[in-house]
Amino acid sequence: MEHDAVLTQTQTQTLRLVTGDGESIVALEYLPTYTPLRDVIFINPAMGVRQSFYKDIALFFAARGYAVVTYDYRGVGQSLLKPIRSYRDRTAVWGEQDITAVIECIKARHPEARLIALSHSIGGQMLGLSRRVNEVDFAVNVAVQSGYFGLWSGWAKIKLWMLWSVFVPTLSHALGYYPAKRLGMGENISQSMMLEWAKWCRQKDYMFDKKGPRSVANFRKLRAPVYSISITDDAIAPRKSVEYMNEKYPNLLRHEVLEPRSHGMKSLGHFGYFRKGAQPLWLELEREIARRAA
Repeated sequence: MEHDAVLTQTQTQTLRLVTGDGESIVALEYLPTYTPLRDVIFINPAMGVRQSFYKDIALFFAARGYAVVTYDYRGVGQSLLKPIRSYRDRTAVWGEQDITAVIECIKARHPEARLIALSHSIGGQMLGLSRRVNEVDFAVNVAVQSGYFGLWSGWAKIKLWMLWSVFVPTLSHALGYYPAKRLGMGENISQSMMLEWAKWCRQKDYMFDKKGPRSVANFRKLRAPVYSISITDDAIAPRKSVEYMNEKYPNLLRHEVLEPRSHGMKSLGHFGYFRKGAQPLWLELEREIARRAA
């Protein structure tokens, strides 16, 4: 039976986590105040996107009885705790270390709660690199794709080849970091991470290339059902690129292709699912999560 939510007040708490390799990251926990805790949702952000972007959807679910944890990857937002040029990490540590620290924190605070991963874009890629991914009970992937430029077509394919082969390496080497803020592309990214990501995006097998991170083996540990969502007007995660990533999850529940107009919305693109105007979609997602708990 589907759950009829009773709204409640929420409270927030800042969490400071230390990863297995000694880095610090900052998370925020949204908690329902007056109702018994249902499940815990943690939100894995897109590349260069601050956790504050996910505040509205976090408050939506917290008001319906869920604990929700958002966080910033190391070097991003509130987790930018030293000069960006001093970060020398690989991109993969966001999954191997940062997401692992988030999962461990949640399991320590709420050991009996079901754990739901809500991932956006690169967040779903990083989830599969965590050695603790087996503790996830249900995974929701929104616009989680391969970045390999060959999965695009036409002029977009050419532009992406130029981005990953020329533009990103040149700027990253010249400045010592990637100046995404100046380019209107989100938060700045460290040189080492951006160069590794660009390398993946030039490879047909993306991060699953034989020279990629060994931690891709952890994808096989994710036995939980994965509900994948792609959006028809999303130029950053077209359907073909999402379908590639879907094949990497051992237990894909289904892949839903959202057409914004069929839900009364003019457009969603890559980010619209997490904006306030998408609340009808959040209600559908809540029902899906409740069905998984039944």
